[in-house]
Amino acid sequence: MHENYNPRTLQNDIALARTVMTLSFNENIQPICAPDPGNQYAYYRSVCSGWGTLSSGGACCPQTLQYVSLNITTNAFCNNVYPGNQVYADMICASDNTGGRERDSCQGDSGGPLAIQESNGVFRVVGIVSWGIGCASGYPGVYARVGFFNNWILDKINQP
Repeated sequence: MHENYNPRTLQNDIALARTVMTLSFNENIQPICAPDPGNQYAYYRSVCSGWGTLSSGGACCPQTLQYVSLNITTNAFCNNVYPGNQVYADMICASDNTGGRERDSCQGDSGGPLAIQESNGVFRVVGIVSWGIGCASGYPGVYARVGFFNNWILDKINQP
């Protein structure tokens, strides 16, 4: 868990897990690339996946991995939509094109990936499901901005 995680502001909402076993990659399991820390990814099409509820307050949890296509917004847009909550530089927002009322991440998706595919076919994880108000309730989902944490991640990975 990030040593500077703030449960009040939800800044630094990131953690890493180290596996004790070697992962075996196959056609269904593949690694994903880190994001470019200089790219804000605003206006990129993204995909969020997880096993969270299918509606706010809904029954937990589907037996099949769910995914949803979302558009990454600017943090300025996100801050305007969330007047009572600050969206910080270590966060990235994504929503649908219908005012945030059709598609979103939801309870139980926390910690899951927000990924983009570049024009050259490379997949990058740009966000990690963090917080929001409801699910598809008119507010963008807010994710930890992975590129913001690239150095922190590398430092943790390189520790024995």
